Amino acid sequence: MLEVIISMALIAIISVGVYNAYLLLIKQTKDAQVKQTAALKGKNVIEEIKVETKNGEFHISEGALNVGSINFEQSAGGSVAVYKRYLDENYNECSESLSKYVETITLNKTQALIDGKSIEVNSAGGIGNAGSSGGNVETFDYSVFVKNSNGSIEIGRMDDESGDLGTSPAEIKYDKDIKLFAYTSWDSSKKQKKIIIKDEDGKQLIGRVFSNIDSIEEAKKQIKFTVNFKDYVLDKSKNIQINLYNKDDEPINICLEKSSELNVDIETRQGEVNVYNNRSEEGTQIGDLHDIKVQVAYTNGGDLFTGYFNENVDVENP
Repeated sequence: MLEVIISMALIAIISVGVYNAYLLLIKQTKDAQVKQTAALKGKNVIEEIKVETKNGEFHISEGALNVGSINFEQSAGGSVAVYKRYLDENYNECSESLSKYVETITLNKTQALIDGKSIEVNSAGGIGNAGSSGGNVETFDYSVFVKNSNGSIEIGRMDDESGDLGTSPAEIKYDKDIKLFAYTSWDSSKKQKKIIIKDEDGKQLIGRVFSNIDSIEEAKKQIKFTVNFKDYVLDKSKNIQINLYNKDDEPINICLEKSSELNVDIETRQGEVNVYNNRSEEGTQIGDLHDIKVQVAYTNGGDLFTGYFNENVDVENP
C-alpha cells in the first residue's frame, strides 16, 4: 500500500513538472509567434517607406505621416520627429486606450562629423551646421556638371571664378566606364589650395586654385566639391566612378546631385573624404538624408522589433 502511495505521489510530481513544461513551451511558442508577426509588420513598414520615397509619395500632412495606406500620428517634433499608431491584439488600428501594440517611426536628419562639428546632410544649400548659430561650415566651393552632349560626355564648371583652370566644358575620354580623378592639395608656401580633375589617361580637364589664404582659419576651410548630374541621361551600360586623392590637411567634402536611379561609385584613394551621396540640387526631387527607426512594441513596454535604415525623404522635421 505504501508503495502505491509513493508511486502516485511521484506520478503527481512528474505530471506537475510535465504540465508546467508544457505551459512554458506554449508561452515560448506564442511569444515567438508574436515577435515574428511584429517583425513582419515592422519590415512591411520599412519596405513601404522605401517604395514611397522612391516614388516621391512619402510625406507629412497636418502632423500625420502617411506610408501607403498606413497613417501615423505625430507624437513628438523638434530635431527628432516621432510618429505612432496603435494596434489591437490582432494588429488592427485602434485607439491608444484599447491598444496592445504600438508602431513607431522616428525621423532624424543624418549627422556627420566635420572638423569636430555635428553637420546635417542637407539636400541643397550647402553643408548645414546642425545646432549652431554660426550658419554653414566655411568651405571653398567648386561645383561642376557632367552631361551627355552629341554622343560625348562632358564635364564643366557651374560658375566661373578667378583661379579656374582648363577650358570648360571639357570632353571626358573613356573606354567602357566613365572614370574621373579629383586631386586636392594645400601649398603652405604659396598659401593656396587646389582641386584638379583628370580623366583616366591622366589628362587634366578642369580645376580651380583658391589663392591668398593668409590666416590659420582660412587654411582650415575645407574644399566642397559638388558634382551635378542633372543633365546626364542615364545609360546603364556605363558605370561612373570618381576617384579622390586628398593631399589637403583638411577633409574634402564631395556632394553628388543626382537622381536615385543613377549609381556613382566614390573611391577614396588618399586622405580624408566626406561623401554626401544621393543629393538633389532641388530639395523637392530627393530630399534630405534621414536616419529612420521603425519599432514595434507592446503599448505598456517591451520591444518586439526594431529596424534602422537611411533614406532621402522629402520632409521637414517639424
